[in-house]
Amino acid sequence: MSVATPPAAPVKAAISAMHTNGAITAIDKAKHCVTLEGGKVYHIDAKLDLTKFKTGDKVKLTYTDTAGVMTASEMKSNA
Repeated sequence: MSVATPPAAPVKAAISAMHTNGAITAIDKAKHCVTLEGGKVYHIDAKLDLTKFKTGDKVKLTYTDTAGVMTASEMKSNA
């Protein structure tokens, strides 16, 4: 008699926060995204107020990268 082995539980990858600095080159309030110099687009957490920022502002972002989608949980002025 053979006994079936249950499938292994999926391994969850640890997501660590990363940081970046740069000047804002574009803000898309409808999509809640900012583009920094160099062209990278960051989705901004809905709890953050984009009206406090404008194009040209230097900022520091704390973000995670999930399958190429960068989502910022924190955005601060870095003047």
